Amino acid sequence: MPHSRVVRWTICILLALLTDTALGATRGIWISPAEIQALPMSGPAWNNVNNSANGSWGTPDMANQDTKHGVLVLGGALVYVRTGNAAMRAKVRDGILAGKRTHDDLPEYGRTLSLGRQLCAYVIAADLID
Repeated sequence: MPHSRVVRWTICILLALLTDTALGATRGIWISPAEIQALPMSGPAWNNVNNSANGSWGTPDMANQDTKHGVLVLGGALVYVRTGNAAMRAKVRDGILAGKRTHDDLPEYGRTLSLGRQLCAYVIAADLID
């Protein structure tokens, strides 16, 4: 089986496991919305996440292992859960879809290391924005 097919099947399986209806699963594969709600909205950590989420995320590139786009999208998802800002949710959704499109453009034997470094952030972000 070509390498890219293994990656695609892995992604499909992960997405199937992440749905709210799959085996009665609940949201929160990494952290639950309730845990995020308990976090403070002040201090240096919140300021860094909030400023990054509200800033420019740049261009996603699944072939570039050094891009920070996925992490910034995840930060946006954390801010959305904490604030309930619908515009932030839309920005996160658009960021996830933009990241996915760059994966679609990878050659058959794409950059597996790069994909492995970035994919988790997008999956967790998708889970958080439901």
